[in-house]
Amino acid sequence: MESPRFLSFKDLKRYGIAYCDMQLRRKESDGSFPHRVKIGKNRCAWLSNEIEAWIAALAAAPRGRKQVSKRSHRPRSAQPGMGA
Repeated sequence: MESPRFLSFKDLKRYGIAYCDMQLRRKESDGSFPHRVKIGKNRCAWLSNEIEAWIAALAAAPRGRKQVSKRSHRPRSAQPGMGA
């Protein structure tokens, strides 16, 4: 097994992860994204094996179709209270 590499913010983009820094921080806080690792005084990175596992889990997750709303599709002017 290959040992994990450190991934920078730019590396995440190469993996197709297009979140901004603030979104990543929120996702890390709520546990829905791997936490970054401090690798220097002003540097942090993500471990490649954790990012790859996260991507694999997303790919393996069931994908359902969105349910179409059953609301009436009448024009706005024809809806009650909208005036005709």
